[in-house]
Amino acid sequence: MPKVLMPIGDATEVLDTMYPYFRLPEDGFEVVVAGPEARLYHMVLHEIPPNADPPWDITQERPGYHLPASVAFRDVDPTEYAGLFVSGGRAPEYLRYDKDLLRITRHFFEANKPVACVCHGIEILTAADCIQGRTMTTVAKCALDVEQGGAKYVDEPTVVDGNLVSARVWMDNTMLLKKFIEMLHQGSMGDWIYRTDLWVIFIYMGVMLYVAWRVSATSGDIEGYTVGNRKMPGWAIGLSVLGTFTSSISFLALPATTYATNWNTFVFSLALPISAWIAVLYFVPLYRNQVQFSAYEFLEARFGYWARAYVVISYVILQIIRVAMVLLLVALAVTPLLGWNIIPTLILLGTLVIIYDTLGGIQAVIWTDVVQVVILIVGALWCLFALTFGLPGGITEFIESVPLDRISLGVWDAETESSKPWWDVWYLGQSTILVVIIYGISENLRNYGTDQNYVQRILSARSDHEAAKSLWIGAWAYLPISIMFCLIGTALWVNYPTPPIVDGEMISPDKVFPNFIHTRLPLPVAGLVIGAIMAAAMSTVDSSLNSSSTVVYVDIIRRFELKPAWVPEIIMLRGLTITLGIVGTAAAVAIYQRYLNESETIMRMWWTYAGVAGGGMFGLFLLAWLLPRTPNWAAILGVILSIPMLVWGILPVSVLEAQELEHLACPLHGNLVGVAGTSIIVSVGLLALVAVSLGLCRPNEKAALPSEK
Repeated sequence: MPKVLMPIGDATEVLDTMYPYFRLPEDGFEVVVAGPEARLYHMVLHEIPPNADPPWDITQERPGYHLPASVAFRDVDPTEYAGLFVSGGRAPEYLRYDKDLLRITRHFFEANKPVACVCHGIEILTAADCIQGRTMTTVAKCALDVEQGGAKYVDEPTVVDGNLVSARVWMDNTMLLKKFIEMLHQGSMGDWIYRTDLWVIFIYMGVMLYVAWRVSATSGDIEGYTVGNRKMPGWAIGLSVLGTFTSSISFLALPATTYATNWNTFVFSLALPISAWIAVLYFVPLYRNQVQFSAYEFLEARFGYWARAYVVISYVILQIIRVAMVLLLVALAVTPLLGWNIIPTLILLGTLVIIYDTLGGIQAVIWTDVVQVVILIVGALWCLFALTFGLPGGITEFIESVPLDRISLGVWDAETESSKPWWDVWYLGQSTILVVIIYGISENLRNYGTDQNYVQRILSARSDHEAAKSLWIGAWAYLPISIMFCLIGTALWVNYPTPPIVDGEMISPDKVFPNFIHTRLPLPVAGLVIGAIMAAAMSTVDSSLNSSSTVVYVDIIRRFELKPAWVPEIIMLRGLTITLGIVGTAAAVAIYQRYLNESETIMRMWWTYAGVAGGGMFGLFLLAWLLPRTPNWAAILGVILSIPMLVWGILPVSVLEAQELEHLACPLHGNLVGVAGTSIIVSVGLLALVAVSLGLCRPNEKAALPSEK
């Protein structure tokens, strides 16, 4: 039988205590009474004397019943209890100084277990520093205790805020116990029927799987699985592109970054329309006229198969990292809900994604994205509303509490000290506005130009016009959405100036938002938000797996006719998807074990890895697109010379420090490492063209594509 802890002392209010003492066992919960010592305690009755002349303005205390405490506070292991009921009376005035009781109380809030509080019980919760940012009620004369604890006081009979349900006085106990018992059932993992949050997740995921199953019938061959038979409408592809932008990396990592620092990451979003304009003008006609399934067919036509193979390998590595990052972020949000450890949750999520992806193809990805984007936006807006209007002072307090440096986009001005090296003068070693703009344009152009995820969507459109429309929808719609996620991060900082303490340790910035979702949102809403994050992650990951399996099959297996004749193409594609899904899940586990307890946020790690893994890809693409006469040997040399730069850029400083070589660390910010690699490749190409113009070498003999001749 689940146990509920009930702390008491001499002068505990009898009316607050005895009703839950007898009511909870009726619903299957054992009440364990605890006190400063395991002994008999004298409860009291507080009442304003009727017919007193002159009348009383305050309650009079009278002797009440006796109640034995079976355990002392110091001997209580709070992990054994499903909930905590805190009564009022005069006892909380001195019980709040008991360190063991405060330890016990904090556990229930950190573990998100149900807590009920009535009347003067608020004094214990305030002393334990557990109500900051919450909304609750109590007896009117204790409203100051609520406000001193950083919570918002409301004069309502019963108020529910996350795992806390509060009531004013014993006359509100009926509603208080009703809510408390519901929460106790919902908090019991063994009592699934009461888990409204999990039911929301199950229903939502079932709908997504149903949509994937419905469209899977038209994904039975390579044409349907990879490019949707080239019949998809632009508006749906646009929302799918938006869904790819608004993955769980945006939903969780962007608020985490703005919570930890400022709005510097928003500058990345400002570069998106510029990149979309270039993509619409050049990339859409390029790919729709030049390639059949893979973006990298174009590179082979320019430079030969080596270029195609190099970019395919780089792309698959990048997508595995992306899969790992997305799965890890979702696991951080889902783990508190399931009560599991991170690693089993990662394995479960990875398995779900693999199953989901084998059902559909690009059509399943696009149509589920349409639904998921709407749910993600609704869930994010709900979180933002709760974080701002849920403050004691409401939206006004939020606006007044945000200093300008928290919403700063970063720094522009260059240092003028002559002693500064050039990379410090231009802040190229910091995440400045200039650095993020350069990275944003480069990375977004890389996405549009070399990312098979986007190229497949371009190829899936029913016309060039629809393909262009899809890119514009995704680019412009992401701006207000990224503002919303940045606001969520800032609002988290207002609610939690320092990260909350969970299980005795301060949590990392990446865990603050999941902790808020888990502890502060109503269970059905939390289920909807987390279900949306899971679904978005599944869509993002299955898109990565779908595109990766496509390029491995088209650019390697099909290119060299390695597939046995008796194996259908769709079986080969799905087998590759399963294999890549397993590798991505394993990478998520490895990244969690290596990095998560460090100060670096997942968003920063993703930006660094994406820039590095994609740097060589984009440089080679620019040569093929802008400098098609570049000799083949120059393209190879550029790639070779870029590799040391990329390796140097991600080499951990700790490795150099161990050899006392920290002065040799790469001075560039991690976001610019990939840009530097790209620049090296393009620079080699330009120098080679100078040599061509001087007659020192021959130009690329494959400069003209078939359609260009």
